[in-house]
Amino acid sequence: MWFDLILGLVLTIAGAASRNSIVLRIGLILLIFGGVRFVIFLVRYSWLRHKFKKEYLKYVKLVQQENVLLFRTAAAVLKHVAKSQGSGTQEWRRACEHLIRLSDGELTLADADELLQSATRQDINVSLLNQEQRFVLLRLAIDIAAVDEKISSSEKARLEGLAKLLEIPLSILHTLLEMLFGDPVAETEAARDKAYKTLKVAPGASIGELRAARNRLMLDHHPDKASKKNREAAHLKATEINAAYDLLIGRK
Repeated sequence: MWFDLILGLVLTIAGAASRNSIVLRIGLILLIFGGVRFVIFLVRYSWLRHKFKKEYLKYVKLVQQENVLLFRTAAAVLKHVAKSQGSGTQEWRRACEHLIRLSDGELTLADADELLQSATRQDINVSLLNQEQRFVLLRLAIDIAAVDEKISSSEKARLEGLAKLLEIPLSILHTLLEMLFGDPVAETEAARDKAYKTLKVAPGASIGELRAARNRLMLDHHPDKASKKNREAAHLKATEINAAYDLLIGRK
């Protein structure tokens, strides 16, 4: 296209300057041919640009719709625990904070509060969540329930109901609760000893040693590497490893 236009222009100028009608005609033919190709190019470019813009806007709209559904699902999950004490409590504020973080700042505090207010149990759409998202939401729900640094029997019951809704085995929830919130008086030393053994480090290991041990074990026991039939056991082991690490670094 560009070659035809440039060559046609050169030949047209040369033919006109030398009064050579043959060269002039060839130049004009090339200019016309190149011009037609250029017009076709512009039309196709404009059509493709319009189509791309239309598809892009459609994609953005779908992503926004999916995000709204995901945020509503997350709000319903967190409210399942936070609503035990109502709006304005520590639990509710913590739930709002988690929603804002989950949205990467897309939601404001007012948005998060409104989502929690309007969310219902029917908004929990597990099909929208992958396995990692379901476990993250359960862990955040535990954090909300334990905002007062303890888990009451009613909160435990709510968490068990939530685990069932998220299709997470209760054995994983119970292991996590036991590791994180066991009896601080009778079981602290036993829990710490068990945590050291879980991470396969010596008692008194440094933070760096604990982190390295946790990362090494997670490489060996990551659920994504497990076969389908062993995935539940891998999740249980990964939960145990993370809970041991949390306990030993004081994130309890």
